[in-house]
Amino acid sequence: MKKNDRTEVLIEGYSSEGYGVAKPDGYVLFIPGTVCGERVLAHVLKAGKSYGYARAEKLIELSDRRAEPGCAVSSVCGGCSLWHMNYEEELRFKREKVRRELKKAGADVDFEAVVRGKTTGYRNKAQYPVREKGGKIAVGFYRRASHDVAEGRCRIQPDIFGSIADAVRDYMEQNGISAYNEQTLCGTVRHIFLRASHDFSQIMLCLVVNGSFDLKQNFSRHITDRFPSVSTVLINYNSENTNVILGSRFETVSGSGTVTDTLCEKRFEISPQAFYQVNHDVCQKLYGIVSDFAAADKNTRVLDLYCGIGTVGLCACPDAGELVGVEIVPQAVENARKNAAVNGAENARFYACDAAGIAALNLGSFDVIIVDPPRRGCDAATLDFIIESRPLRLVYISCDCATLARDIAILQKGGFSVSRAALADMFPRTKHVETVVLMTRKDT
Repeated sequence: MKKNDRTEVLIEGYSSEGYGVAKPDGYVLFIPGTVCGERVLAHVLKAGKSYGYARAEKLIELSDRRAEPGCAVSSVCGGCSLWHMNYEEELRFKREKVRRELKKAGADVDFEAVVRGKTTGYRNKAQYPVREKGGKIAVGFYRRASHDVAEGRCRIQPDIFGSIADAVRDYMEQNGISAYNEQTLCGTVRHIFLRASHDFSQIMLCLVVNGSFDLKQNFSRHITDRFPSVSTVLINYNSENTNVILGSRFETVSGSGTVTDTLCEKRFEISPQAFYQVNHDVCQKLYGIVSDFAAADKNTRVLDLYCGIGTVGLCACPDAGELVGVEIVPQAVENARKNAAVNGAENARFYACDAAGIAALNLGSFDVIIVDPPRRGCDAATLDFIIESRPLRLVYISCDCATLARDIAILQKGGFSVSRAALADMFPRTKHVETVVLMTRKDT
């Protein structure tokens, strides 16, 4: 197979990215935007020895699992890559993807549940890059594999987020405020950061700026007059040459600087730096599964690692004899302590600490450990701590099945085995899915 070859192929499966996979004469072709069972004319764009990448130049036979994209910018935006298949096929792809990864780690399990959610308007958080494009200010999301901004309303974001982002862009144009330029490192506004409660009665607007921003009071009044649900406005200062969105310094212009949300009938204060699941409804169901897996009662000591603002432990283990949370972000720990107090969780205490320092806290032994790490998974120090702690049950929540499988392989060598598993589709229309597994000690 060579670059620019054209060949008719049958789509037989999917890659972990959601690309269709064809195998003409044993050669593997990855073809985005195709669905299992389809026959397509593939135009080879890149060819290696054993595999290559192609685009579907023509759809010859369509699958009944194909769907019309419900998003006008899905073909160019790098966020949602599965709009071309119906939701049942998307869930099938995600089940097989996670099962394949876990099987590599020696864990061949069936999923007890596959929690589904709304496919549009479900996100409670957005981070819009702001750039100059063609002499005008562009607000949207990055095009696939680039930092070029694709404008247009995102279907998985609520409409009000798009309206607020448009209003910020209009304010910038009316007041001569420049957009950030990644090449020259000049310009003012870098990102628009939005976070909301589940009913959108409280919305946080955080403007990420390069350098100073003298119009902050006027800007805040302009936005809150038009959008009364914007309950707090912040300025985040980030002048670093970096892809990291938020800088270290925040200034609250109006409101409390946080939003409050209700999750699993509990109230949570959320700061802009803190992690909070983006899909409220699916998150509640996920935490119900975690509660079932943890099986914590008044005689159970629970350790919640990567605890964030305390949502997992407080929601899933309210009846535990003791709940200890550990988190590296100090603002999140401050939120967690307030959230425990507001919800009357006298059994809970939280510590600001990185994974390497957990052992130094001398926390004692635990019956249950819950981990919900970032996409990169647990670090070596955390895995060592878990293995040495020897809890009866380990509940692992993961948004990346590849790093989950890697960590499961290490934990199995350390004396644990996977006994239960479930999926929660926290991110419909994207390639990502949340997995939760229960691991138990082999000697129990």
